[in-house]
Amino acid sequence: MNIFGRIAHLVRTIVDACSYLIWGTLGLFALYLFCKQGPWNNKPGSAGKATYRPPLNAQFLFYLFLDAKTCDALVGDLEERYRTVLKKFGTRRANSWYWVQVITSLSPFIWAATKRLLKAASGVAAMLEIWRRGRL
Repeated sequence: MNIFGRIAHLVRTIVDACSYLIWGTLGLFALYLFCKQGPWNNKPGSAGKATYRPPLNAQFLFYLFLDAKTCDALVGDLEERYRTVLKKFGTRRANSWYWVQVITSLSPFIWAATKRLLKAASGVAAMLEIWRRGRL
């Protein structure tokens, strides 16, 4: 394998490593936010008071990854449904339901961004290969 083949292989390896790193980091970040704002982490004196606010950290993920129009519509719809789940099942289950909705709603957007990143990186590898073949 010549130098250009090695460079192309290195670029593919780096892209794969970045993909795993991105997905792993997002998963750990979501887990951290869930644990930090979980129903077991209530402040003293808040027992028995039903709040109609979904977890703010979960909402922040929508604002972080989506455009304003899509974000506002999705957050509004999920807040309405959150109130229903809260009345029926309580705070703990409502917060868990909300986090599941956040993760499943953001997955396609994050996957699309990852695919764009991989496509760009593989394009660099392809350009190196074409340049190498042109020099031969």
